[in-house]
Amino acid sequence: MQVVLLLLALAVTPKGMTPIPPSQLHGRTFTSPDGWFSIDAPDDDWEWLEMTNVNAGADLRSPPAEGVTWMARSANMDDWFVLVESQSKTDNVLDDGYIAAL
Repeated sequence: MQVVLLLLALAVTPKGMTPIPPSQLHGRTFTSPDGWFSIDAPDDDWEWLEMTNVNAGADLRSPPAEGVTWMARSANMDDWFVLVESQSKTDNVLDDGYIAAL
C-alpha cells in the first residue's frame, strides 16, 4: 500500500506548476509559445512544466520572473533543470557562438 501511495505522490503535478500543453510538445522537444526556440529534454520520459507561481511572483522562495519559467524533470525526479525565457535590450542572440560559450 505504501508503494502505491508513493507512486501516486510522484505522479502529481507540483503545486504552483502546470503541465505544458500538448501543442507545445513534440516527443521530448518543447517549443516556446511564441515559437522563438525549441529545446529537447535529455530523454523521452522527462516531463515539462510551467512554473506558474514563479511567473506570477507568488513563490516566496524566488523573485518574480522577468519572463516565463519552465521546468523539465526526469521520471524519477532525480534530475531536473529550469529554463527562463526573458528579453531585454541587452540580451544576446542565442546563436551557435552563445551555446558554445555556455
